[in-house]
Amino acid sequence: EYDEKGCIGAGVCAAFSEKDWEIAANGKAVLRGGKFDDAKGVWTKEIDEQDLPANKQAAEGCPTLVIHIFNKDTGEKVF
Repeated sequence: EYDEKGCIGAGVCAAFSEKDWEIAANGKAVLRGGKFDDAKGVWTKEIDEQDLPANKQAAEGCPTLVIHIFNKDTGEKVF
């Protein structure tokens, strides 16, 4: 999950995972292929196991901590 409202455009996410993240013209990160979840007010995207390490680094490096990763099967928060 990605909460775009809190993004400050530091670009850490895009540095770790260009496949899943980019910085838009407005300076905020864009979750490539993400879908907006109206109920939660966040962007969501299901990632493959192979993309988990880079996205975990992106989440950990985000200065505003607006990227959260959950296990699809258990709902457990990975980060």
